[in-house]
Amino acid sequence: MRKNRASSVVGIGFTSILVLPLFVSRGSADDRKPTAFSQKATAIWENFQLRGGEPTRTVTVTSPDGKKTVLAAFNEKVDGVALAVSSGSTNFRTSIQGGVGSEIGRSADSRAFFLSWSSEGQSGQFHTLVYYVDDSSLKKIDLDSLVNRAFGRPPLCERGPSPANVVGIVWLEGSSCILVAAEVPPSTICDSYGTFKAFEVSIPEMTVIRAYGQLDAKKKFWPNLSPRLREARDGCITDPKSCEAPDNHAKAN
Repeated sequence: MRKNRASSVVGIGFTSILVLPLFVSRGSADDRKPTAFSQKATAIWENFQLRGGEPTRTVTVTSPDGKKTVLAAFNEKVDGVALAVSSGSTNFRTSIQGGVGSEIGRSADSRAFFLSWSSEGQSGQFHTLVYYVDDSSLKKIDLDSLVNRAFGRPPLCERGPSPANVVGIVWLEGSSCILVAAEVPPSTICDSYGTFKAFEVSIPEMTVIRAYGQLDAKKKFWPNLSPRLREARDGCITDPKSCEAPDNHAKAN
Protein backbone atom coordinates (compact mmCIF):
# COMPACT_ATOMS: atom_id res chain seq x y z
CA MET A 1 0.00 0.00 0.00
CA ARG A 2 1.32 3.42 -0.84
CA LYS A 3 2.07 5.87 1.92
CA ASN A 4 -1.08 7.74 2.92
CA ARG A 5 -1.12 11.39 1.97
CA ALA A 6 -2.60 14.19 4.05
CA SER A 7 -6.12 15.23 3.12
CA SER A 8 -8.36 17.98 4.45
CA VAL A 9 -11.32 20.06 3.38
CA VAL A 10 -10.66 23.73 2.72
CA GLY A 11 -12.84 25.96 4.88
CA ILE A 12 -15.88 25.03 6.95
CA GLY A 13 -19.26 24.46 5.43
CA PHE A 14 -21.43 22.13 3.41
CA THR A 15 -19.83 20.40 0.43
CA SER A 16 -21.34 18.19 -2.25
CA ILE A 17 -20.05 14.62 -2.49
CA LEU A 18 -18.43 13.13 -5.57
CA VAL A 19 -19.31 9.65 -6.77
CA LEU A 20 -16.39 7.22 -6.72
CA PRO A 21 -16.10 3.53 -7.68
CA LEU A 22 -16.23 0.83 -5.03
CA PHE A 23 -15.50 -2.87 -5.57
CA VAL A 24 -15.42 -4.86 -2.31
CA SER A 25 -16.76 -7.90 -0.46
CA ARG A 26 -18.92 -7.97 2.64
CA GLY A 27 -18.00 -9.14 6.16
CA SER A 28 -19.64 -9.94 9.47
CA ALA A 29 -20.06 -7.45 12.33
CA ASP A 30 -19.94 -10.15 15.01
CA ASP A 31 -16.16 -10.10 15.49
CA ARG A 32 -15.49 -6.38 15.23
CA LYS A 33 -12.49 -4.94 17.04
CA PRO A 34 -13.02 -1.98 19.41
CA THR A 35 -12.41 1.69 18.74
CA ALA A 36 -9.51 3.79 20.06
CA PHE A 37 -11.37 7.04 20.74
CA SER A 38 -15.17 6.72 20.96
CA GLN A 39 -17.20 4.02 22.69
CA LYS A 40 -20.18 5.20 20.62
CA ALA A 41 -18.49 4.61 17.27
CA THR A 42 -17.60 1.64 15.08
CA ALA A 43 -13.96 0.94 14.23
CA ILE A 44 -13.41 0.81 10.47
CA TRP A 45 -9.71 0.40 9.64
CA GLU A 46 -9.04 -2.10 12.44
CA ASN A 47 -11.82 -4.31 11.10
CA PHE A 48 -10.50 -4.52 7.56
CA GLN A 49 -8.74 -7.79 6.78
CA LEU A 50 -5.35 -7.86 5.09
CA ARG A 51 -4.75 -9.88 1.96
CA GLY A 52 -1.51 -9.55 0.02
CA GLY A 53 -0.60 -6.53 2.18
CA GLU A 54 -3.79 -4.65 1.25
CA PRO A 55 -6.96 -4.25 3.36
CA THR A 56 -9.99 -6.20 2.17
CA ARG A 57 -13.53 -6.77 3.49
CA THR A 58 -16.15 -4.12 4.23
CA VAL A 59 -17.54 -2.71 7.46
CA THR A 60 -21.21 -1.70 7.57
CA VAL A 61 -22.63 0.85 10.03
CA THR A 62 -26.43 1.08 10.20
CA SER A 63 -28.41 4.07 11.50
CA PRO A 64 -30.48 3.66 14.69
CA ASP A 65 -33.74 3.70 12.69
CA GLY A 66 -32.38 0.97 10.40
CA LYS A 67 -33.09 2.97 7.23
CA LYS A 68 -29.60 4.21 6.37
CA THR A 69 -26.27 2.44 6.02
CA VAL A 70 -22.63 3.34 5.55
CA LEU A 71 -20.50 0.69 3.87
CA ALA A 72 -16.77 1.33 4.30
CA ALA A 73 -13.97 -0.38 2.35
CA PHE A 74 -10.38 0.23 1.33
CA ASN A 75 -10.09 1.87 -2.11
CA GLU A 76 -6.69 1.40 -3.72
CA LYS A 77 -7.42 4.06 -6.37
CA VAL A 78 -7.44 6.83 -3.73
CA ASP A 79 -5.15 5.02 -1.26
CA GLY A 80 -7.80 5.38 1.41
CA VAL A 81 -11.29 4.50 2.60
CA ALA A 82 -14.32 4.58 0.30
CA LEU A 83 -17.82 5.06 1.70
CA ALA A 84 -21.05 3.88 0.09
CA VAL A 85 -23.90 5.66 1.86
CA SER A 86 -27.52 4.54 1.39
CA SER A 87 -30.69 6.39 2.40
CA GLY A 88 -33.86 4.66 1.29
CA SER A 89 -33.43 3.93 -2.41
CA THR A 90 -30.75 6.61 -2.88
CA ASN A 91 -27.05 5.79 -2.88
CA PHE A 92 -24.03 8.08 -2.53
CA ARG A 93 -20.32 7.32 -2.74
CA THR A 94 -17.34 9.29 -1.49
CA SER A 95 -13.83 8.64 -0.21
CA ILE A 96 -11.01 9.96 1.96
CA GLN A 97 -7.26 9.65 1.56
CA GLY A 98 -5.74 7.66 4.38
CA GLY A 99 -8.00 5.93 6.85
CA VAL A 100 -5.77 4.50 9.58
CA GLY A 101 -7.67 4.42 12.87
CA SER A 102 -10.94 5.39 11.19
CA GLU A 103 -14.16 5.34 13.23
CA ILE A 104 -17.79 6.12 12.35
CA GLY A 105 -20.40 7.30 14.88
CA ARG A 106 -24.10 7.66 14.03
CA SER A 107 -26.40 10.29 15.54
CA ALA A 108 -29.40 9.11 17.55
CA ASP A 109 -31.84 10.76 15.14
CA SER A 110 -30.23 8.91 12.18
CA ARG A 111 -29.69 12.15 10.23
CA ALA A 112 -25.91 12.26 10.49
CA PHE A 113 -22.68 10.44 11.23
CA PHE A 114 -19.12 11.47 12.00
CA LEU A 115 -15.98 9.98 10.49
CA SER A 116 -12.63 10.30 12.25
CA TRP A 117 -9.42 9.03 10.63
CA SER A 118 -5.69 9.59 10.27
CA SER A 119 -4.18 10.70 6.99
CA GLU A 120 -0.81 9.28 8.11
CA GLY A 121 -0.32 6.79 10.98
CA GLN A 122 -1.72 5.95 14.39
CA SER A 123 -0.12 9.04 15.95
CA GLY A 124 -1.92 11.31 13.49
CA GLN A 125 -2.79 13.60 11.94
CA PHE A 126 -6.41 12.71 12.74
CA HIS A 127 -9.31 14.55 11.10
CA THR A 128 -13.07 14.55 11.65
CA LEU A 129 -15.85 15.11 9.13
CA VAL A 130 -19.58 15.23 9.86
CA TYR A 131 -21.92 13.92 7.16
CA TYR A 132 -25.64 14.69 6.86
CA VAL A 133 -27.65 12.34 4.69
CA ASP A 134 -31.22 12.18 3.44
CA ASP A 135 -32.93 10.87 0.32
CA SER A 136 -31.76 13.80 -1.80
CA SER A 137 -28.24 14.68 -0.66
CA LEU A 138 -25.09 13.81 1.25
CA LYS A 139 -23.32 16.82 2.72
CA LYS A 140 -20.21 17.11 4.84
CA ILE A 141 -18.67 19.52 7.35
CA ASP A 142 -14.99 19.65 8.29
CA LEU A 143 -14.40 20.23 12.02
CA ASP A 144 -10.58 20.41 11.99
CA SER A 145 -10.05 24.17 11.74
CA LEU A 146 -12.74 25.07 14.27
CA VAL A 147 -11.48 22.59 16.87
CA ASN A 148 -7.82 23.47 16.42
CA ARG A 149 -8.64 27.15 16.95
CA ALA A 150 -10.55 26.25 20.10
CA PHE A 151 -7.61 24.14 21.31
CA GLY A 152 -5.49 27.27 21.54
CA ARG A 153 -1.70 27.18 21.28
CA PRO A 154 -0.77 24.26 19.01
CA PRO A 155 1.04 21.29 20.57
CA LEU A 156 4.82 21.67 20.59
CA CYS A 157 6.42 18.76 18.73
CA GLU A 158 10.09 18.59 17.71
CA ARG A 159 10.58 22.30 18.48
CA GLY A 160 7.69 23.36 16.26
CA PRO A 161 3.90 23.66 16.41
CA SER A 162 1.79 20.71 15.30
CA PRO A 163 -1.97 20.44 14.70
CA ALA A 164 -3.96 18.58 17.32
CA ASN A 165 -5.64 15.31 16.39
CA VAL A 166 -9.38 15.96 15.97
CA VAL A 167 -11.64 12.98 16.76
CA GLY A 168 -15.38 12.58 17.26
CA ILE A 169 -16.60 11.18 20.60
CA VAL A 170 -20.39 11.27 20.90
CA TRP A 171 -23.47 13.04 19.58
CA LEU A 172 -25.11 15.06 22.37
CA GLU A 173 -28.33 16.52 20.93
CA GLY A 174 -29.66 14.52 18.03
CA SER A 175 -27.48 15.64 15.14
CA SER A 176 -27.11 19.30 16.13
CA CYS A 177 -24.38 19.00 18.78
CA ILE A 178 -21.32 16.77 18.96
CA LEU A 179 -18.52 16.23 21.47
CA VAL A 180 -15.10 16.29 19.81
CA ALA A 181 -11.66 15.70 21.34
CA ALA A 182 -8.45 17.48 20.35
CA GLU A 183 -5.47 15.28 21.22
CA VAL A 184 -1.78 16.12 21.39
CA PRO A 185 -0.16 13.61 19.02
CA PRO A 186 0.95 10.61 21.12
CA SER A 187 4.60 10.84 20.10
CA THR A 188 7.49 11.36 22.50
CA ILE A 189 8.67 14.35 20.44
CA CYS A 190 5.61 16.28 21.70
CA ASP A 191 5.15 18.03 25.05
CA SER A 192 2.41 16.32 27.09
CA TYR A 193 1.92 13.79 24.31
CA GLY A 194 -1.39 11.96 24.29
CA THR A 195 -3.26 14.49 26.46
CA PHE A 196 -6.44 16.10 25.19
CA LYS A 197 -9.18 18.68 25.52
CA ALA A 198 -12.83 18.19 24.56
CA PHE A 199 -15.33 20.56 22.98
CA GLU A 200 -19.09 20.60 22.54
CA VAL A 201 -19.68 21.87 19.01
CA SER A 202 -22.98 23.20 17.69
CA ILE A 203 -23.10 22.05 14.09
CA PRO A 204 -25.70 24.48 12.68
CA GLU A 205 -23.83 27.53 14.02
CA MET A 206 -20.35 25.94 13.80
CA THR A 207 -19.49 27.31 17.23
CA VAL A 208 -17.92 25.80 20.33
CA ILE A 209 -20.55 25.77 23.06
CA ARG A 210 -18.33 24.52 25.86
CA ALA A 211 -14.72 23.43 26.39
CA TYR A 212 -13.48 20.78 28.81
CA GLY A 213 -10.00 20.15 30.10
CA GLN A 214 -8.86 16.55 30.20
CA LEU A 215 -9.76 15.96 33.86
CA ASP A 216 -13.28 17.37 33.50
CA ALA A 217 -13.84 15.56 30.20
CA LYS A 218 -12.90 12.22 31.75
CA LYS A 219 -15.17 12.84 34.71
CA LYS A 220 -18.20 13.87 32.65
CA PHE A 221 -17.83 11.68 29.57
CA TRP A 222 -15.93 8.62 30.79
CA PRO A 223 -18.50 6.07 29.48
CA ASN A 224 -18.11 7.54 25.98
CA LEU A 225 -14.31 7.49 25.88
CA SER A 226 -12.35 4.57 24.48
CA PRO A 227 -8.99 3.44 25.96
CA ARG A 228 -6.69 5.85 24.13
CA LEU A 229 -8.32 8.88 25.75
CA ARG A 230 -9.09 7.20 29.08
CA GLU A 231 -5.40 6.40 29.45
CA ALA A 232 -4.18 9.92 28.68
CA ARG A 233 -1.76 10.92 31.45
CA ASP A 234 -3.44 13.15 34.03
CA GLY A 235 -0.08 13.99 35.61
CA CYS A 236 0.74 16.05 32.53
CA ILE A 237 -2.26 18.26 33.30
CA THR A 238 -1.40 18.84 36.96
CA ASP A 239 2.34 19.17 36.27
CA PRO A 240 2.94 20.09 32.59
CA LYS A 241 6.68 20.61 33.13
CA SER A 242 7.08 16.94 34.00
CA CYS A 243 5.83 16.00 30.53
CA GLU A 244 7.96 18.31 28.42
CA ALA A 245 9.96 16.66 25.63
CA PRO A 246 13.60 17.57 26.40
CA ASP A 247 14.56 18.33 22.80
CA ASN A 248 11.76 20.90 22.54
CA HIS A 249 13.37 22.98 25.27
CA ALA A 250 17.09 22.41 24.73
CA LYS A 251 19.08 25.62 24.44
CA ALA A 252 20.60 26.22 21.03
CA ASN A 253 24.41 26.15 20.98
